[in-house]
Parts: sequence; C-alpha cells; structure tokens
Amino acid sequence: MKPMRQYPPILNPYLELVREILTLNPPPVGLQSIRRKIVASYAWAIPSQLALETIARYQPILEIGAGSGYWAFCLRQMGVDIIALDRNVAAPPSWSKVEEGDETILRNTNCEYRKRSLMLCWPPLNESFAENALAHYEGDTLIDIGEPKGGNTGTLAFSEKLESGWTLVESLSLPRWPGCRDELRVWVRN
Repeated sequence: MKPMRQYPPILNPYLELVREILTLNPPPVGLQSIRRKIVASYAWAIPSQLALETIARYQPILEIGAGSGYWAFCLRQMGVDIIALDRNVAAPPSWSKVEEGDETILRNTNCEYRKRSLMLCWPPLNESFAENALAHYEGDTLIDIGEPKGGNTGTLAFSEKLESGWTLVESLSLPRWPGCRDELRVWVRN
C-alpha cells in the first residue's frame, strides 16, 4: 500500500447530484424510483474523494462489474491505473472506457490482470459473481464496495470467505442513499 497522497478535487457529478436531491425539503416523492434511474446512469455506490484516494493507494486496479465505468471515470481523473470490465459494455451510458469481460477472466492463467488489486462495486445480491471472482483471484488486495455482511450486495458465502481467508485493513462509509449502508472495505489475503 502506498502512503496517502493529496489529489486535486475531481469532477464527480453523481455526488453533487445526490447531495442536491437529499437536501430538498420536503424530500422528492418517489425517491426510490428516482434512485433507480440515477443509479442506472452512474453507479450503485457513490464515490467520495476520500474513497477514491484510498483506492488510488492500491493501484494498479482491476474493476470487474464496472457498469457505466463511473468509478473508473473518477479514478482516471486522478491518474489511477485501472482496467474496467463489464459483461454488458454495449449498454449506455458510458462514463469511461469499459472493456468486455467478467469474473471468468480470472480463470485464465495467462491473464495479465490477475495480480492487480481487485475492485468489486456492489456485487449483485445473491449471485455468485463475487464468490467466483474471489475463487479465481490470485492477487492479495480486494477492494469491496457495497453493503456489509447481510446487506443488499453479494452473498453470505462471499462475506464468510472474506472473513475466513482475508484481513480487513481499511473501512470507510460512503455517501449513500437513504436506507443504504454503503462502505468501502479493503481486504488483504491472509
């Protein structure tokens, strides 16, 4: 891990938009419906400057399940070396370059990305995506962005594999929508 470095503020319209929406009084009617539409255009989790600076210390990064590439967009503004992959790259919008691929790329022993820090942002609830990625990942650092164990991301088995074979070295709360418990957690292999 590299020491914390100061980066200039980056363009982060998602954070600005959410802050503006959440300061409305009264809150907008149909906030969950608004959230679904905004999440589809940006990302499930909302990056903060501190979260991005934390991730930057663990570069180079491989983000699997990058969606629109919003987190990669923010990190690339800071000069972070990140490869972003998603199985559905044709779906708009796209904030930054996202290559076609998913967790199965880690099965390829010739894959040049296998030793990068692995970043998973909001792994789908009750799908084996995160477990599969972890099972084939050879690197030592996992950046897990989502809700804690028992939340709306990943699976219980994924959380238990992390707890038994990895050590949590950093954790910080992220800006979040009401009712969400988003965190950034950095794990290192035991």
